[in-house]
Amino acid sequence: VISSCAAPRPDSLGYKFTNVLGNIMDYKAQGEEKVRELYRQNKDPSLTYTIVRPGGLKDGKTSEYNLSDALLTQGDVVAGVIERGLVAEVAVASIFVDSAKDATIECFDKKSKLNVLGKGLSEEGVSGKHTTEESYDFSAVITGQKGPAALFSGLKSDAEFDANNGYKAKKKV
Repeated sequence: VISSCAAPRPDSLGYKFTNVLGNIMDYKAQGEEKVRELYRQNKDPSLTYTIVRPGGLKDGKTSEYNLSDALLTQGDVVAGVIERGLVAEVAVASIFVDSAKDATIECFDKKSKLNVLGKGLSEEGVSGKHTTEESYDFSAVITGQKGPAALFSGLKSDAEFDANNGYKAKKKV
């Protein structure tokens, strides 16, 4: 599923600005939750999903994209841009990598200017205030190695971690 960064943060400027165009962000956030809910109910382990949240989209100047130009994060902790063709490369590659199954990822162009929570962004975070006060380890939510297997290594499953809150471990109830 292709969604959007800031989809889980209705108080963010990016969400509000994009939502003016027909509630787009509302539908993306609802769609993400519905996908997770449907797959939680699913009993067939061969059926999986990946939610890809690209940064700000821009048109590419080429038709050739290299997956090693992609930067993946989890938990909505980075802001940046990415060319549409590179989003497509990430989405297709995620189909063939086990670690991307049942996971939510954000993707950006490594060569673009990136803003990281705590490194140029306000305490409100990339797209709104996170719901816990726990700090996060930036190195644990960002990857960028070469090749699809390495690029997707270390991803966390939505079943165990909160895709909408800095990818912190879900609290035991």
